[in-house]
Amino acid sequence: MAPENEARRTGRAMGTTFAIVVADHDAHLLDAAAHLIAEIEGRWSRFLPDSEVSILNRNAGSPVIVSADTFQVIQAA
Repeated sequence: MAPENEARRTGRAMGTTFAIVVADHDAHLLDAAAHLIAEIEGRWSRFLPDSEVSILNRNAGSPVIVSADTFQVIQAA
């Protein structure tokens, strides 16, 4: 059983499920985390035709402008 001061949210993104747990019922942090997940899905989901990953895949071998986050992940890979 979750402590009384926890706020939780679950959802689906990038073909999987996620759970967010925030202490102290901070709805602002819960909303911010859910928003960040939606932003990341918009950039990195292979299921969305306009995501950066989908655009990179369609343009393999050609230069593509991507966000700083996407560039950092590609560099790390």
